[in-house]
Amino acid sequence: VSTVTSASGVIYDTGGTAGEYQDEEDCTILIAPACAESITLTFTAFSVEEGYDYLTVHDGSDELAPVKIGRAS
Repeated sequence: VSTVTSASGVIYDTGGTAGEYQDEEDCTILIAPACAESITLTFTAFSVEEGYDYLTVHDGSDELAPVKIGRAS
């Protein structure tokens, strides 16, 4: 699990700005700015391999927390 605590920023997968994510990549990012009561996520690009890859947003501190916006694939 990697943790982002800044109040704003950009998050990338392992491919960074110019590449694709790695095969079998399993990534968990905890977004936890200090003193925040809520966060806003804005996606400028989102691409996954249908049937294999997905993004799930949870409302809590780990993947056991309730799913907030569902699962995108």
